[in-house]
Amino acid sequence: YKCFYAVCKTISPKKIIEMGVCGGSSADAYLSAAPEAEYLGIDVFNSNTRHDDQSAWDPYDVARRLFESRGFQNYQLLKADLRSLSSLPYRADFVIVDAAHDFDSAYGDLKLAMTASPTFIFVDDSDDVNGAKPAIERFLSQELNGRVAYTVHIAYMGGGLVIKLKNTDAV
Repeated sequence: YKCFYAVCKTISPKKIIEMGVCGGSSADAYLSAAPEAEYLGIDVFNSNTRHDDQSAWDPYDVARRLFESRGFQNYQLLKADLRSLSSLPYRADFVIVDAAHDFDSAYGDLKLAMTASPTFIFVDDSDDVNGAKPAIERFLSQELNGRVAYTVHIAYMGGGLVIKLKNTDAV
């Protein structure tokens, strides 16, 4: 989460959309780094989620209570299946792709991220050779067609990739 904080602090976004919130731990890092930013977290927030000991917990409730306890005010949590969305609800300068990590989901989420006209996309678990990594490689080569200013790999367990897009309008 220190890496998430550092990436967000460096980017200093005004509007953040995170695809894949779960209980809000990563959002805590992003919002702590950019407390003035508007934040939208999208997830199915499966109410049948279980801990390792099989006890039930509600990710939506956990995220909401976490944000309230931290004093975050400029946020929204949207219960939605990313697979059912054709576009993100609004433009954001920073979009985080951190939902399902299989190839099809990661590729679809990267395409969906572009509908927000971001300046930066951050992909968590980008080193996953069975899912996100090949999806990212295909997305960069086939979908972005030279629209990437640069990428930065962030080394941590699972890895992260910052994608800076060229010629984006300010949000």
